[in-house]
Amino acid sequence: MTAAVTVTRVGQCLPAALSVDGAPAGVGPVRDQDWFDVTERLGRRGYRYLPLPSQLAIAAGRDAAVGADPALPPEQRTLWLGTASSASRVHAPLDATIRQSSSDELSPAAAPYFSVNLMAGRLASDLEARGGATTFTTPTTAGLDALAAAASALRLGRCARAVVVSVEVPPAAGQPPLEGEAAGAVAFSVVDAPAGTTVPGLADVTVRRGSWRPDTLLDDVSSLVQEHVRVAGPAPVAVDLHAVPQAHALIADAGLADHLGVPVRLTAVTAGGLAPAAAVAAAVLDGAPRIVLVAGAMGHLAAVLVRPHDDRETDR
Repeated sequence: MTAAVTVTRVGQCLPAALSVDGAPAGVGPVRDQDWFDVTERLGRRGYRYLPLPSQLAIAAGRDAAVGADPALPPEQRTLWLGTASSASRVHAPLDATIRQSSSDELSPAAAPYFSVNLMAGRLASDLEARGGATTFTTPTTAGLDALAAAASALRLGRCARAVVVSVEVPPAAGQPPLEGEAAGAVAFSVVDAPAGTTVPGLADVTVRRGSWRPDTLLDDVSSLVQEHVRVAGPAPVAVDLHAVPQAHALIADAGLADHLGVPVRLTAVTAGGLAPAAAVAAAVLDGAPRIVLVAGAMGHLAAVLVRPHDDRETDR
């Protein structure tokens, strides 16, 4: 489904280099993240021994959920989490412990996180999101895939509010680094605003997804972008394109801006999806129409059209 949904609030837990103006950021030391203080952000009890991805997701997700309707039944609240790196970060030390000794030596605090789907568990509990908690692990597009799935559920009436979180962390010790990737989390509180209703919000977002191949990359990207440009109407739209190395090289050589007829800013990314999600958050808070597009690993494409939200709008 490609109809727009409304972002009502943005939360973040990001280092200064990625921090989005208009949303709170974490400060202070924890483990290898010297900008994030788990006690300051989450409190003194119950969170210190959670895996780092869960801590970051909780910090951003809580911020995004501030002000949500407390009367909304928990069964109408959902959580959607996207992460390409959390599983390897959390599972590597578990695997090492089992190989070097036995599963009896696993930490009681770490052992429950043998499944990446459990990363969202504590945040879902904190938000009383009993309508479902779903995790996406798609390389590069995980956060936008989570946003697309949440939008579909909202439009189908399967939930009334969705919190969508994109979280990434550095690889565990001994694993190859992902160049240009940072640890952090971005979160969105999202609702549907059907025709005939009045819903306060920051921006309307529409997500389209597809796939790309090296020999058809320009056409694949153009197809998604042109659909968004048509929906945006006469308002000028810029494209913020994040591409994995293979796609980045092809796009840089092809003159994509001339091909699309709109301004394009090209950024190189790897497997993590934090930078694209942060770009969506910046567009939501900026107020100007923008398309955030990702040409990801495995041939995945995702494009988010962000438009200013009009509280009086009744037809989308």
